[in-house]
Amino acid sequence: MDEKPTCSVMGCGSPVIARGLCVAHYRRMQRSSPPGARVTARHQELLAAFGGMRAFCRAVGVHSPVVYRWKDGAIPAERHPEILDGAARAGVDVERVRRALGGA
Repeated sequence: MDEKPTCSVMGCGSPVIARGLCVAHYRRMQRSSPPGARVTARHQELLAAFGGMRAFCRAVGVHSPVVYRWKDGAIPAERHPEILDGAARAGVDVERVRRALGGA
């Protein structure tokens, strides 16, 4: 018997229904993501370094809708120092965050 894929959200083991997400995470994405928002590998790496969206927002002091707007383009360069400071305060690997920011 084939093993069913699980949700791509870290720590979630629920079965996938669409786009690599379970029912709960897919619905959450539909409610909170602006149309056309996409997660790039760079954004995924940045959020993973912090342990997820919630931890990133808490450490950096931004709200998730702001981060979702970044996903459509680049993370503004003026935010890089603030993100690196948040990483240092939160005990996150600053070099990993720097690489995710593109060597900022």
